[in-house]
Amino acid sequence: MNRSLVAAIVVFTMGSVPAWGGTLGPKSPSAMVDVLTQASCTTILSGSVKFHVRLLEDGSQEFPFAIPDGDVFVVTSVELQSAGGTAGTYPSTRLYREGATTTATVFATRQEPGVRSDGRLLHLYEFPGGIVVGNGVSLCADVTDSSLLGSLSGIAHGYFTKDK
Repeated sequence: MNRSLVAAIVVFTMGSVPAWGGTLGPKSPSAMVDVLTQASCTTILSGSVKFHVRLLEDGSQEFPFAIPDGDVFVVTSVELQSAGGTAGTYPSTRLYREGATTTATVFATRQEPGVRSDGRLLHLYEFPGGIVVGNGVSLCADVTDSSLLGSLSGIAHGYFTKDK
């Protein structure tokens, strides 16, 4: 057998090897899901917010946000903002899951950066590996400074995938 034929067979075989690890992340950019805060959660602070409104591709909104049966929502990033704080202070924001039994599980806390000179607080969370939120569970956030509670809002980015 000549060398070019052997090389062609090796290249063809390598190109047809299946990816055993499966797909990591959404199957396409259009599979990304954005969810806004609108309602409140009940377990940690009275001013906490729930990610409750899905933004659809056509600009419309789906309310309430629901994770389809058999799927999970994988959160890849969250942006939180609030106004009315004291410049130079460092209140914490927290992200948590709230189950149907009103138990809460905090999975991320952030204190930097602090409140800006205009009184605004902006916190960005990124989860390269994703944070899984299951069906029947809410994604919630809160801030530890009571002067910022009433204006806390945010957007969560992620995608749906099958529950294992």
